Amino acid sequence: VAGIRAEGARAEEAACAEARSCDASRHAEEACKRAEERKQAANERVDRAKHAEEEARKRAEEALRHAEEARNRAEERTQAANDRVDRAKHEEEEARKRAE
Repeated sequence: VAGIRAEGARAEEAACAEARSCDASRHAEEACKRAEERKQAANERVDRAKHAEEEARKRAEEALRHAEEARNRAEERTQAANDRVDRAKHEEEEARKRAE
C-alpha cells in the first residue's frame, strides 16, 4: 500500500511538474507573442515616420524649386527694367546730341 501511495505521489508530482512546465511554456509563448506584436507596432511606427520624412523632403524640395523659379522671374524682371533704363538713357543721350 505504501508503495502504491508513493507511486501515486510520484505520478501526481510528475503531473504537477508537467502542468507547471506547460503553464510556463504557455506564458512564454504569450510573452513572445506580445513581444512580436510590440515589435510589429514599432516597425509600423518606423515605416510611418520614414514615409512622413519622405513626404516632408518632397514638400521642401518643391518649395525650394518654387522659390528658385520666383527668384529667376524676379531677376528677369530686374534685368528687363535695367534694359529699359539703359535704353531710355541712351535715347535721352541721343536726343540731347540731336538737340545740340
